[in-house]
Amino acid sequence: METVETGDTVCVPISVKNFDMLSGLQFSLNWDTAVMDYHAIENFVLPGGIANSFILNFTDDGKLALGWNDPGGTGITLTDSTTIFDVCFIVKGSTGEFSPVGFTDDPRPDEAVQEDGMGGSTIIPVVTQNGVVAVTGLPTSGFAIALSN
Repeated sequence: METVETGDTVCVPISVKNFDMLSGLQFSLNWDTAVMDYHAIENFVLPGGIANSFILNFTDDGKLALGWNDPGGTGITLTDSTTIFDVCFIVKGSTGEFSPVGFTDDPRPDEAVQEDGMGGSTIIPVVTQNGVVAVTGLPTSGFAIALSN
């Protein structure tokens, strides 16, 4: 359990489940800019790097998007509960306020591409778990992506 106060930087881990032979993943995160501002992406573990993977043009509006493609094109597999990155915010809300942090289709829809190991690929559904960052004395809740096949 983690509590946050006005002025704190809070980093929320984005973790995955069923990340099997994926060569592409995209989704958007939205949050309440009255409560917190985007600060940084940290601990990005997917091949290709941060600069090529994120759309950060809309963070002042409470939106960011991931658009990752495996540079090798063959797909990678990660163990369940692997954190693929942390998204960090600076809290500016007052005690008792909270910000939902949700996976949305704005500005980019959810999508994952799974390789079949024989040169073909399939778009598979993305299942997400939204969370909340609460100001002072209340816990933050984790976020996750589960991919079904």
